[in-house]
Amino acid sequence: MTRLLIVDAMEIGRGASSLLWAVDRLRLIRSLGLQVVPLTPCESGYRPRGEGWTERLRAAIEEAHEAVRNTVPDAVGWAIEAVPSLSVADEASLTEASMSLGVPLLVAEQAAALGQRSWIFTGTGVRGRMMRTALRGNSSRIGVIGPWGQPPRPREAGGEVVTPPADVGGSILVVAGSNAMAGSLDPVAARLRDLSTHPVHRMSTDELPERSPGSSPRLEMEVVGNEPVEWSATKRLMARTALAAGKELLRSGHGMRDQVMALKEWLRQSPPSLIIVGNDRVGPGAALVCAARSLGIRTLSVQDGVAADEPLWWIRHAEWTASNGTQLRDLLVARGAPGANIRITGQPRYGPLEKSASSRRAERQRERAALPRRGSPPVVLVALQDKHDVSFVRELLYGIAILAELRPVNIIVRPHPSSNVESAEWLPPDAKSSQRWVVDSTTPAMEALEQATIVVGQYSTMLAEAAARGIPVVSFHPAPAPVTLDLSACGVAQSAGNTEDLVLRCLDAIDGRGPPDDAPEAALALLGALDGRSEDRVAAFALEILKA
Repeated sequence: MTRLLIVDAMEIGRGASSLLWAVDRLRLIRSLGLQVVPLTPCESGYRPRGEGWTERLRAAIEEAHEAVRNTVPDAVGWAIEAVPSLSVADEASLTEASMSLGVPLLVAEQAAALGQRSWIFTGTGVRGRMMRTALRGNSSRIGVIGPWGQPPRPREAGGEVVTPPADVGGSILVVAGSNAMAGSLDPVAARLRDLSTHPVHRMSTDELPERSPGSSPRLEMEVVGNEPVEWSATKRLMARTALAAGKELLRSGHGMRDQVMALKEWLRQSPPSLIIVGNDRVGPGAALVCAARSLGIRTLSVQDGVAADEPLWWIRHAEWTASNGTQLRDLLVARGAPGANIRITGQPRYGPLEKSASSRRAERQRERAALPRRGSPPVVLVALQDKHDVSFVRELLYGIAILAELRPVNIIVRPHPSSNVESAEWLPPDAKSSQRWVVDSTTPAMEALEQATIVVGQYSTMLAEAAARGIPVVSFHPAPAPVTLDLSACGVAQSAGNTEDLVLRCLDAIDGRGPPDDAPEAALALLGALDGRSEDRVAAFALEILKA
């Protein structure tokens, strides 16, 4: 009997990176006779040579991704209705958890149905507990391996009490949940102060009331109703997964229901005229929007990041949306959102850096026309993600090393900030002592792009930002995979399906060949206009909403 070890690297951040590092070690233990399969939210598509990957297994992974996309929204909706202590503001948290848990569970289910014994190797006791709960009563051929005994971590108590502003009545309330969102919302707040007679309050989500004074995290987990028997087996498994994720949210004290109630009390005393947030899907931003809409307060969400066609991006709590480009608008409209409530504005965060984008594109076009040119060698910027395992990165950098033998190039390897993998793990042997190779994760992304002649990666937002500046982009996809956002299909990048393709596409880009001229326009669909006036358009949209 074949034995399958499914490595659960579906969660974000360093936990996934650590598991992918473990994959590299597990593959060295040949005596186990295991088929080791790392699963990530955006499958790298890498098929390790000699590792026993089969077309049937690849198909099972693709089917699992598709099944999760099709079933998670209904499963999460059922879980929220089934547990009264949950809130609609928890929808995104439950969706994200169910998506990341669902793929390894469904791959294991398919393997079990074919008589294959499989284990899911996960990095935290919490994820293992949720998986075992979802699998209870299912196949005995599936085991879950994880570090047990980790107690849940409730919200810290006894910290400094933050008092939100007492009077925001009639104002425009601008609330940012991160530094990136602040980079978008601060210019908008500044323009509104110039253009509007309404007072403008700028807050962080950390300043919002979390729950009513004296209340404690809700632990009621009574389930109302039964699992829908009319659903398919796959959908019922996803319903149990969403239910387990919801209970874990309450057990850890991170459910949003109490905060929604506290926010309603606060807003009711002195309601603002309009609330602007940078993310209305998850966390305190979602709680604020849900509380505001229940009181009839207008809400506007300014898009943060680049959308992927997955259930997490279908969620829309705010009444109006300022969309970077056409991509998010088209995605939301296709899912039933009213197009009249969505405005294409561009991303204010890019304003200070993008005012010179058109001149830079013109300069690059002149440089390509003047080839061959002298001076410094071309710079190849390699943008990595935390979901890229060691084997994939080695294969990618192997291709770049071949390129360096054919052309005098300087190479900057940019690991994702959340990656745990040390550079020595994946750099080619000759690169470790070469001055032409640099590993740099500290330079800000926009500054790193200023140095690049070409950018190589897979699904990083940096690739779209590079294309918008007229920098040629190559996207490495060594095998078919359920990638959530295929930048080559979007017209942003040239696709390389293997090492030889990768080298050839990079040579084309360096030598000024290939189809890069349309890529900046394709990137605008993702990022919006790069004219430095996005904050003006968002502010104008906000003023129109106030008049509606």
